[in-house]
Amino acid sequence: MKKNPKSARDIYRQIKLSLDKQADYINANWFYSLEMKAYEKYLQSKSWKDNFQEKFIFTIHKSISNFGQS
Repeated sequence: MKKNPKSARDIYRQIKLSLDKQADYINANWFYSLEMKAYEKYLQSKSWKDNFQEKFIFTIHKSISNFGQS
């Protein structure tokens, strides 16, 4: 999953949604965290100039809540 963070993000999202349907919220939240880490790697490959708003909001979300983990 390290070579293509977009694919990893999609896979983590699918697993998270499946776990949510099973009411396994603890593991679903863990996969949400993995999904966001993959998304972070994807955003790092994009320029700040073209994605400022998206990167800014993502950075704030990560800083404040660590993707819901804290």
